[in-house]
Order: sequence, then structure tokens, then C-alpha cells
Amino acid sequence: MLLPLTEIQNNVFVALQAYVVQHGYPPTIPELSKIVGKTNVGGELVVLRKKGWATKIEGQGKRSTIPSEEALDKVTESKQGNLKI
Repeated sequence: MLLPLTEIQNNVFVALQAYVVQHGYPPTIPELSKIVGKTNVGGELVVLRKKGWATKIEGQGKRSTIPSEEALDKVTESKQGNLKI
């Protein structure tokens, strides 16, 4: 079950999803932080995983957080690709 996101969490999720779609692999925390314009988004990634929006791939090192299947399904259903929570 996906739990509601704050505005910054939504921004981080949208940036994460867009990066994965564009590059075919997840961003590092510094790359994602730069995209979002925040010093560090590590805490937001932890919350995204706890709320069901992202998942961690073990053994991937610095590029280990990707959007969850449930989140991608919700984005597909929205037909906008940009969630407004």
C-alpha cells in the first residue's frame, strides 16, 4: 500500500522515476540531490521506501533505489507520469 507523500518526497520520487526512465539505471544520492536542488535526499529515499514508493536493490552499491512496482503502476494509471499527492 502506498502512503501519501509530502511535496519534497513527491519531487524526489518524480526525479527518481525520470532518471531511471532516461538512463536505464538509478541515480546516486548526490546526482538525485542535484536534480532536486536539495543538499541531501538520502532521508527522503528512506521514507519513500518505507511508504512503498521505492525499493532498494541489494548489491547495487550507490545506485540502489528504484521506484517500486506498485508506484510505477500508479504512475501509469495517472496517465500523467507526474503524481500530485
